Amino acid sequence: MPWIVFSEFSINVARGLFTLALGMMLYQATDSLWSFAFVYASEFFIGLFVQGYAGTCVDKHGAKKVLLGAALVNVLILCVPIILGAQGNAQLIMFVAFALNMIRPFLRAAIFALIPMLGSDDKLEKINAYTSMALQCGQIIGMALASILLEFASSFWVLFTVFSGYTCAFVFYVLTVWVIKSNQVKMDKEKPNPGSWKEVGTYLQGDKNRIFTFVFPSIDYASLALFNLLLAPAVKHNFNDLARWLSFIDGAFALGAIIGGVVASKIKLNDKNRFEVSLLLMLVCALIFVGYAFDASGWIILPVTFVYGVLITVSTVSWIAAQQRCTKPEIKGRLASVRYISNASFSAVAAFLISYFNDFSFYTASVAAAGLMVMCFILAVLLKTDNYQGIFLRSKSSA
Repeated sequence: MPWIVFSEFSINVARGLFTLALGMMLYQATDSLWSFAFVYASEFFIGLFVQGYAGTCVDKHGAKKVLLGAALVNVLILCVPIILGAQGNAQLIMFVAFALNMIRPFLRAAIFALIPMLGSDDKLEKINAYTSMALQCGQIIGMALASILLEFASSFWVLFTVFSGYTCAFVFYVLTVWVIKSNQVKMDKEKPNPGSWKEVGTYLQGDKNRIFTFVFPSIDYASLALFNLLLAPAVKHNFNDLARWLSFIDGAFALGAIIGGVVASKIKLNDKNRFEVSLLLMLVCALIFVGYAFDASGWIILPVTFVYGVLITVSTVSWIAAQQRCTKPEIKGRLASVRYISNASFSAVAAFLISYFNDFSFYTASVAAAGLMVMCFILAVLLKTDNYQGIFLRSKSSA
């Protein structure tokens, strides 16, 4: 199993712990979704201004150097509050959160570019599936640690655990780069011509299926943003604010995502099947929100959430592999930036829109979220063309 899987596990334990601890603090302090939506908004604006530069750095300096540099900076950022002994300083912790968000685009672009170097073309789904499972398992453990540490330990141990997760991730990233270098993969050599943004535009406009491949999957991430956004208020309004239901629902999704990762590692969807899975997950996600709106039993919400977890993992893993296959080596960093900017944009717009409706009532927000998913489903069906079967584009063969 590639070392990058262990690095993604470690860093997502830390992220799950840090995000849940910070999110709980903000929601309890404001009793509003706006603070939670602000997390998506901050990632959107940071991604908008930094992600493009991150992709350029990957193309110019190489994915390996950017990955190790960004991972090391993360560790140094988390050293600051620990050394200063200011773990309880909310302003400093917020600064740390924003600083980590500033670095994350560099990590994402580098990882997207590195994964094809870890195996042959037919193993992309398997590597991405393992990475996705590591992400979900890491987040589950991170959230579990958050609930334990927030109740029984001080803020120092919360931050120290986050620091440890990022440090372990850095070590595994080093091992990942070492394996790539030791294998002497020819495609890993630095390119003398790193490409340009003009070349990215020309490449994407050369075939509408390329734009479709990089933009359409953003709907998956928007649905996930809404699922996370409405989870806490759903527990409050529909489940008597019982924390165990937060764990049940989140656990059902995570279990489904892990099973989905196993499925995705065993199969290779063609373009038509991948599109159909995305359509199906939109409807399943809408069913969850309809259940929230009409106060459906938790024993109905749980299996639907499980199915949603399976579908979104299978869909995202398959789309990521397709994107990596149609990426030209000299602009792979910039194309990764296009992907993440699109994902962040869709997620931020969806989060702000539903937060606005939540100001009227949770029922209104749930109905609006379900309606948004149905609208995306209808638009996707209407905009589908007969020649989208050319999604699997291989830059190697066209070079």
